[in-house]
Amino acid sequence: MTSTAGTPSMKDRVVIVTGGGSGIGRATSDLFAVNRSKLVLVGRRHEMLEQAAQSARDRGADAITVARDLTEPESAVHVVQRARDEFGSIDVLVNNAGVPGEGVPLHEVSDDLWQEIIDTNLTAAFRMCRAALPVMVEQRQGIVLNVASSAALVAMPRMAVYGAAKAGLLALTRAVAREYGPSDVRCNAVCPGTTATSMTENVFDSSDRNAAVLRGIPLRRVAKPSEIGQAILHLCSSDSSYVNGAVLTVDGGQTSRWKALL
Repeated sequence: MTSTAGTPSMKDRVVIVTGGGSGIGRATSDLFAVNRSKLVLVGRRHEMLEQAAQSARDRGADAITVARDLTEPESAVHVVQRARDEFGSIDVLVNNAGVPGEGVPLHEVSDDLWQEIIDTNLTAAFRMCRAALPVMVEQRQGIVLNVASSAALVAMPRMAVYGAAKAGLLALTRAVAREYGPSDVRCNAVCPGTTATSMTENVFDSSDRNAAVLRGIPLRRVAKPSEIGQAILHLCSSDSSYVNGAVLTVDGGQTSRWKALL
């Protein structure tokens, strides 16, 4: 279903967005809100979630918040139960929660740092899928959208663990698409390139580094969070009803340049 303005309609769809309080998650929740979705915003920081929820309500959407650390094993079950108690169903799950890369050589990565990055960027998404998929199968419809990274596609210095976690998320995406497609559950992923969020502030900590990053992007600018959100919205709408198991790279051509240099 598409609105008269040409925007994919998500009206009354129940949408869970993890990491929904800031960055790509916040921009994505705002876009779903404009489409009058019913939002369940999940994250660690209660205040930021409430601000995002109020922004959604100001746009005409229903929105609730669930302040939970998704690295805790039972959090996913709690989130799914809250969504069902409040809205009765789950139509879309956007696995966006994550932490940035390690910024150190692989031989300096501690077990604790490895576990933190894997747990937040991969295990949390697995647990959210495990909790939400039975609901979607029962409904005979649902959409899972995983937010990966261009680091899953090409090797980046000092980001081996982050790249491994995000590459694992792509494998999970394809597995869910294949296994649950017969139940009319679609699963896709987006791979953002460098995006202007609080997670990437260290990328722009000097003018020289900023210039170096931009030289590597054919469009010569970083992404706005809303540009990633638009790609997410598209893959979660009926305009993408036959798209399943796909990976959409949204990076201004950044990884195509790196691949050309290999």
